[in-house]
Amino acid sequence: MSTKLSLSLAVLVALGALSGCRQVTIVEFKVDPNIEAPEVDQVVVDASPQKQAIYLGGLHETVGFYDLNAGITIRTWGCNNEKVVLFGQETYQVAADRITVVLSRLERDEACPRPDGFGGLYQPPGLGGMSGIGGMGGQTTLPGTGGAAGNPDAGSPDGGAGSTGIGGVTGTGGITGFGGSDGGVDGGGGECGDIHDGGADLGVCEPFSGSPSTNEVPRFTVTPACESYCAAMFAPANGGVVCPGVYHDIAECQRYCAVVNWPDGNPPPMTDSGDTIACRNRYLEMAKTFTDPRARAPKCDIAGPSAGTTSGGTAGECAGAAGLCVKYCNAWSAICEKDRNTCVAACSTLTPPLTTCRFTWLVAASADRRYCAWLDLAAPFCLVPGC
Repeated sequence: MSTKLSLSLAVLVALGALSGCRQVTIVEFKVDPNIEAPEVDQVVVDASPQKQAIYLGGLHETVGFYDLNAGITIRTWGCNNEKVVLFGQETYQVAADRITVVLSRLERDEACPRPDGFGGLYQPPGLGGMSGIGGMGGQTTLPGTGGAAGNPDAGSPDGGAGSTGIGGVTGTGGITGFGGSDGGVDGGGGECGDIHDGGADLGVCEPFSGSPSTNEVPRFTVTPACESYCAAMFAPANGGVVCPGVYHDIAECQRYCAVVNWPDGNPPPMTDSGDTIACRNRYLEMAKTFTDPRARAPKCDIAGPSAGTTSGGTAGECAGAAGLCVKYCNAWSAICEKDRNTCVAACSTLTPPLTTCRFTWLVAASADRRYCAWLDLAAPFCLVPGC
């Protein structure tokens, strides 16, 4: 169940103690005092295999984990403009009320980890393997090793098979997941669940457990244009595929393409820069000209669900005249069967402006409409992970 957390961190900790929670550990963050702290706009905190990643807005925020086992390592990425600028990790050795992770500057170039649509993390080619589908929350940061342990809050019993690594080696599959714990805090009984103090009146959305009901799964028919687009996305390239990680697999690509119902657009040799399949195909053709996956990544991003823009339409990308809000609301209304105009009006007033991170969860919603409530800009229910 996705839970809205509306109480302060102190109150939640107190409620947790009253309701019999064994231990809550507050994790806070600081930058190594010997360096000049860079600007950070997103913090990714991961304590797998016990706890799935949580996404914070900055280093001033904290996160509380219930019932951590001693010996778990908490990894933290500090990101700016979707690039890692800080990294730190701390091993939780003994039961404690509070732990501090110290972050240092990361000298190598890495993209910020992001959700893979299954509760795990995806790190781009050359920086780590694709996530496996662990028990609703599996992940790995090693190339081609498959999923790690499942998320305890989701309660799925087994990890699934890992995805293909960048070197073309099939993942080994996830290890056994942990048993499920209680759900989130309900504000009345104070049930056990991970907590997040982002300074807002909303908690971080929690991925759903179990399968959606029949009426929560969108119906779709894959068109020839979607088949062609997804075949190009997953075409062989340098021991892998042209654009790894944009979609989990070709079936997910075809489903999303069909459910959002992009226009086909203008075929070559005409140039199409709209929010269309034809424009995305044009950037896939560009991506295929690069042998290095890192060099292909920007073109693949434009060829993906969000068409690569982070604000208003940008010349040369598949933006469409009206920019990101319209693209997002077109997709959301098609998947969720909601009013597009209400979405656009709400999007235009967002502070800070809409970013592309929500498109990852639109892909999840194309298979499970329960995620539609997360993504309603006019009536936000919770804080969308990574956004």
